Amino acid sequence: MTPRGRERASDLIRRHRLAELLFTDTLDLPEDRIEPNACVFEHVLSPEVTDSICKLLGHPRACPHGQPIPLGACCGAGST
Repeated sequence: MTPRGRERASDLIRRHRLAELLFTDTLDLPEDRIEPNACVFEHVLSPEVTDSICKLLGHPRACPHGQPIPLGACCGAGST
C-alpha cells in the first residue's frame, strides 16, 4: 500500500471506530445496530466533525472492541 493509501485507510478506521464509540457510549444504540450504522456514518464524517467527536469522547485510544483508534490532529498527531 502506498503512503497515501495507508493514510486514507487510517482515516477511515479512525472515523469508524469513533462512530462505534459515539453510538455505544453517547447514543446507547443496541449492539446489533452499532456496526451497520458506523459503516454508513464513517463515509459522511468530515475531518472537522471527526475531530469534534474525538474531543467530545475525550480522545479515546480504543474502540468498544478494544482495537486502537488512530490518532488525529486533535490528539496531537502530526503536530510538530
